[in-house]
Amino acid sequence: MARYVDYNTATMLEGLEFIAGDPNMLAGRCVLFARNASGTDNPFNPAHPALAVASDPAELLDILSSIMPMNDEMRDSIMSKLRESTEMWTRTMFGQGMFHAVRDVMKHGMDNIDVPDDIKDQMREQMAFVPDEETGVPFHGCFLPLVGFDPDIIEPYKSSSDIVKASDVPNITYAGLVLAGHAQHYLATYFMQREKALGWDEEESEMPAFRDLPKQEFLSLLDGKVSELMYAYETGGETERLLKDLRKLTSGTYFLRDILNLAHLAETNHPKKIELMGLYLKRIHLLVRERYEEIPPLDREIRSMQDG
Repeated sequence: MARYVDYNTATMLEGLEFIAGDPNMLAGRCVLFARNASGTDNPFNPAHPALAVASDPAELLDILSSIMPMNDEMRDSIMSKLRESTEMWTRTMFGQGMFHAVRDVMKHGMDNIDVPDDIKDQMREQMAFVPDEETGVPFHGCFLPLVGFDPDIIEPYKSSSDIVKASDVPNITYAGLVLAGHAQHYLATYFMQREKALGWDEEESEMPAFRDLPKQEFLSLLDGKVSELMYAYETGGETERLLKDLRKLTSGTYFLRDILNLAHLAETNHPKKIELMGLYLKRIHLLVRERYEEIPPLDREIRSMQDG
């Protein structure tokens, strides 16, 4: 029976100093920087190389907006460029795209691989289960260099992001490797913290996981579970099983924050609770379909409704 593994996520953040933010409750987006011992005023060899780190392009755009106010036209233009670059960002190494590539290579060169025949048979058997139809939700971890970052001026970032310092590096060559590695550890830690916050016990949900489903089937199941959850909270019904199902269905996705917002909002007496839950669900749909350019105006609508 599958069980939730309570990883010690603190060890994944070793070597990082939190200038702002709580390592035990990550914001999900951060400014990550290091001191470059051989840095200069040259923007390609900065004294403090830095990355803006977020789980998706809309979150990344929010970090940039905190230091560079933008009108709607500029936001849409930058989002369009970010959208074009999504394939350059990290997707899970064990995603279908990677396995399809490996399967195709192996199909033509398996006989020439110098490994025992029983291992070849095992590899062929496993690869036979890789479906041709796309399933699962892509995972994006986004990071973008921050030009001109100054660690003495962090106020613009603090309200919405963690500020994190990595160990010093001798030159800019190593800065990219060090910061990119820490960025992925940061995001992995954040996602695991969010999953833990959803709660889990030893009894396994019978719900399939997103990675086993075509996108539309996943979204249909998600819509159904959220509707059941909304009804259960409104009528005083049982919610534990529904939350367990949601956790199983969405485990390993990058919109766990939206799932948490849905669950927490359902327990409140906010006058526009149902409308807000619908907007969070719409946000998840846009993320799954990778329609990132439509998310910033939706986020503004959510903030306006929450404050109104």
